[in-house]
Amino acid sequence: MCAVGVGGADAVDVMAGLPWELKAPKVIGVKLTGTLSKWTSPKDVICKVAGILTVKGGTGSIVEYFGDGVDAISATGMGTICNMGAEIGATTSMFPYNKRMRDYLVATGRTAAADLADAFAANLRADEGAEYDQIIEINLSTLEPQINGPFTPDLAHPLSEFASALKKNGWPSELGAGLIGSCTNSSYEDMQRAASVARQALAAGIKAKVPFTITPGSEQIRATIERDGLVEVFEKLGGTVLANACGPCIGQWKRTEVAKGELSWGGGYFFFPGSRLRSRKNRRRKNSLLSFQKKKLLQASPTPSSPPTTATSPPATTETLPRTPLSRAPSSSPPTPLPATSRSTRRSTRSSAPTARRFR
Repeated sequence: MCAVGVGGADAVDVMAGLPWELKAPKVIGVKLTGTLSKWTSPKDVICKVAGILTVKGGTGSIVEYFGDGVDAISATGMGTICNMGAEIGATTSMFPYNKRMRDYLVATGRTAAADLADAFAANLRADEGAEYDQIIEINLSTLEPQINGPFTPDLAHPLSEFASALKKNGWPSELGAGLIGSCTNSSYEDMQRAASVARQALAAGIKAKVPFTITPGSEQIRATIERDGLVEVFEKLGGTVLANACGPCIGQWKRTEVAKGELSWGGGYFFFPGSRLRSRKNRRRKNSLLSFQKKKLLQASPTPSSPPTTATSPPATTETLPRTPLSRAPSSSPPTPLPATSRSTRRSTRSSAPTARRFR
């Protein structure tokens, strides 16, 4: 199964009865082996791929992930990797259907869809001996956490090399702000991992030293993290939960704590082509791309050259789902989905939310 987005002009042509033509894409295979460990997350996979292929390396290509390591990544993690395939210019990205996807569908109340997928499972995986135009191999067991940027999402730095990159390029050595989430790509799993680090900081009597914002990926995510107390955790640490809409990712973010022209390092999450987490009116701000839990560490001790990974436990790795939060139960317990809500109910829920949930 392959899903390819089209531009507005293409859609208009089809509406007018004209054929839509697409040049046959190449196929880039990314072979994953091993398992993710400690601070490494699915975002580090796509950050690594971006560093290898560059922002143009996936243009005109489908990126297909395969190998034993696929089963080590959660369904929402696979979604994150595919979503961020836009950062390398990929036509689309895909993973083979597996048990992690089935579990996700069942847990979110879509058992019928899971059963249907099971019936066609052979068609939702690559053919045996499939050939690729290019193959990239990544060992998840040895993959380091990545920090990509500034300026471009393909400027990848393993965490162990980041301090030397700061010194070599004369970049700021302190974090100025942190952004968690985006309107399109922040799962409950991501929020849970960041909240896990935040709880450890609060237990140690630590508050964030720099501003940070949290953008839920959907109304379902927002309602769930509020229900399960994650919003309270973030706000206690000093964060501001924004509306689940476009915001800092596209530069819709007014930074009042940094003067115009002042060098500042921003820890962001998602790069949209052309925006690069731009800070309007201040081109001297350096923005980076990294995973949720690493930003939480840097916000508590905002020195990118020496993040306190040795003093902090890795975040909880319970596979959590948008409609099935498991923060108060072991991963083996059956989750309880949020009840379905109508649009009018969601609007009323939003209007009664705390005033902190707004754009700054």
